[in-house]
Amino acid sequence: MKNTSTALLGIALATSVAMGGSILPEGFDITCQLAGSDGVWSAQNNQGDFEVNPETGAISGASAGNAWSAEWDSIAFTSNPSLTTAWAFTNTTGSTQTFTVTFTTPISAISGQLEMFGSITGGLTANTPGTAAEIWAPTGGSIYTAYVDGVAVSPTLMNDPFHVATNPPTATAPLGFESFEFEPGPASAMNSISIEHTFTLTAGDSVTFNSAFQIIPAPAGIALFAMFGLGASRRRRS
Repeated sequence: MKNTSTALLGIALATSVAMGGSILPEGFDITCQLAGSDGVWSAQNNQGDFEVNPETGAISGASAGNAWSAEWDSIAFTSNPSLTTAWAFTNTTGSTQTFTVTFTTPISAISGQLEMFGSITGGLTANTPGTAAEIWAPTGGSIYTAYVDGVAVSPTLMNDPFHVATNPPTATAPLGFESFEFEPGPASAMNSISIEHTFTLTAGDSVTFNSAFQIIPAPAGIALFAMFGLGASRRRRS
């Protein structure tokens, strides 16, 4: 069944665009930074790269920076809150580079006992025949880090010494799948959630990622919400 809040968001975004408004909602952003560079590319400053699906609310598009190109296949989010990303990224330089790509979405505030769920998977592609593509986690760091209100949360995924390489003549290699479930979250989530991807990628090669992050009330909270919702619906029918 389609997520109602996501569908309504898609309709609202499409209506905003039709009326000459912004494609991306306020508070939503994708940023990309090359290690050692002061410049940060921002989706909010390149809204012409994107389009929104009015039925699903998913955002897609294609972008390019001075050292990279990206295809944003599907970026979906709800105010529940949850965030999912599916995208492909290419190092367009002639040398190995480290990149940080971060997705941030606004959320509706929630508090109390919270639980977190996260995952990441993907694949690596060598774009030069006969050569191996490689990807690494940053030294002492992780490819996947989730944030709540701008503060990093644990656990992280694809941690150092994470490393994947293709084996020529095979041009592709899977990154595997890592996840966490029912991890205790912060006492509240008020403004935003984010997924940060930091990785080192060989020259001219590409990587795809599918990542997700969600926060929900702990089971006791869910039960209370369910009871309240049922009671409210009964009162409305009576």
